Parts: sequence; C-alpha cells; structure tokens
Amino acid sequence: MKYIVLLFSFALIVNVLAQNETCTPRKIERLSGKIISKLSPAQIASVMEKDKWTALEGELSSEVYPLKNNELKAVYDYVSGKGCHSFYREKAEDAVFSYVYFKIHKKDTCLSKLLQPEIEVVLQQQKFSKMHIAADSIEGIYIPRNLEDCFSQLDYYWDDTVKTGILMVTEEEFVGNMHIGTGMWLRNSWKLWSGSRLTEYFNYLGIHHPDDMSAIILASYHRYLSKKPVNLEEQIQFYQDYWKKTGAEEKKRLKKAKN
Repeated sequence: MKYIVLLFSFALIVNVLAQNETCTPRKIERLSGKIISKLSPAQIASVMEKDKWTALEGELSSEVYPLKNNELKAVYDYVSGKGCHSFYREKAEDAVFSYVYFKIHKKDTCLSKLLQPEIEVVLQQQKFSKMHIAADSIEGIYIPRNLEDCFSQLDYYWDDTVKTGILMVTEEEFVGNMHIGTGMWLRNSWKLWSGSRLTEYFNYLGIHHPDDMSAIILASYHRYLSKKPVNLEEQIQFYQDYWKKTGAEEKKRLKKAKN
C-alpha cells in the first residue's frame, strides 16, 4: 500500500512539473512579470477594464513593450516541438501579451492553450502546402515548374497586343505598375504565399518572399520579350542583399533601443 501511495505521488509530481513546463515556462513567467513591471498603475487599471483584444491593441502591444527575438524563443521552441515549422512573429507576440493579460486579471492561463488554435492553423497550412508542392495544378490553375515555364504561361495569357504594350514601357515601370494587379494574381493563383512547386523552385534559389518572386517573374518576362539576358543570378543577389541589409539595420535598431 505504501509503495502504491509513493508511486501515485511520484506520478502526480511528474505530471505537475510537466504541466508547469508546458503551460507556464519559466522564461514566459519571468517575461510576463517584466512586462507588468513596466506598466504604470494607470495602465494596469486600464487593462483590467478592457477585453483581451482591446488591451492587445493598446497597453499590451509591441509598441508599448517591443519584444526581442530571444524573449520569444520559448514560444518558438514550444511550437517547433509540436511540429509547427513556421510561425508568424505577431502570433507569438499575441500569445505572450495574452498571457500577460490573464496574469493581470489573476486568471489561470496556459501558454499551450493560448497557442493551440494558431498551431492547428499552421499545421493545416503545412499539410496543404505539402499537397500543393507535389501538384501541377491547384484549384484548376496550372502551376509553372520554373521561370521558363512562367514565360510559357504568360505567353498563353497575353496576346500580341498586350505584349507590344509591355515593350512600350521600361522594365521598372512594368514591374511597378503590375505589382498590385498582375503581381497579386501571380502570388495568389500560383500559390506563392501558401506554397507550391513554383514556391519550392524559388526557395531552392534562395528567394523566400512572394513579392520578390513575382517581381523576378515580371522583370524576367520583360527581359524575355525584349530579348535581353534574364540575369537570374543577378536578380537573386539583389534581393538577398536587400534582406541582409534590412536584417542588419533591424539589429542596429534593436541594439540602440536596448542601450
């Protein structure tokens, strides 16, 4: 009997520890306390009077307390452990600030429960993405395999009159004018946001943002019609350099804000 009681007690302790690790990771617990300490009594009183989403647009937002990447690591580690390999920063921030909201309201909360709805959405997206990547057509629309295949599809969609009009403007004007209309159609129809074999093609080349993909397609098509070299490697380097520079500037901004 004594052995059974000890075994039950041990199992209970393990379960509580596991729940604490999952529901209230120490890093998130400490971070929530840090955020709350930055709020004035008036701000805390205001949060107490608001519903969660209103508070997250006001006192509990990244504008009031900018979260650093390392502060969100506990969230990313958790969702990654659930097989969720892509998670938007704003969703991670929402989870942290939601956790803070419930702490201020002195309500029991659990990070895993706050994150679960978003995890399910991303896992579903990943599932569809895998299916899409293997498909040559999605929702009845043919998905090009590569850049040359994009040219073939655009040749099919546009007649000679449209092509003549394209050649009457510069490459920069064409790409800029087409970004919203045709560019948006390319991004949505060829599933550059949600994932397709064309997305995989660009990812393999080192291009990951759908806006960059559509810009490369349009610029390359203008060069193709103009019988100019596409210079794909040069275009890829341009966008890679852009994101590298943007990342470096963001690091400087965060370092300056920290000091």
